[in-house]
Amino acid sequence: MTVLGAGSAVQAAPAEVLALAKSLDEVLSNLQLWLLGIFAGLATLFLIVGGGRCIVSGGDPGEYAKGKLAMKCAGLGYVVALVAPLVVEVLKKIVGA
Repeated sequence: MTVLGAGSAVQAAPAEVLALAKSLDEVLSNLQLWLLGIFAGLATLFLIVGGGRCIVSGGDPGEYAKGKLAMKCAGLGYVVALVAPLVVEVLKKIVGA
């Protein structure tokens, strides 16, 4: 009867790092792209949900108002998505990248 691994000299190969940013500027640029994608995606989701609520409201003023509010929030989300690159540029100036 032998015990596996006892006294063995097997070593794991070194791990290769694939997602290492080379500079702070690259990190901030990646952050800019991520923010833009997340905000635009959420705004699109709100637009779809709001439009759907308006369509299926069936004349109910409360449901229609909720759908309209969701679409207004979607518009605000698109504005935030457009401003996100500006915020990242300001961060770059602050940190000196």
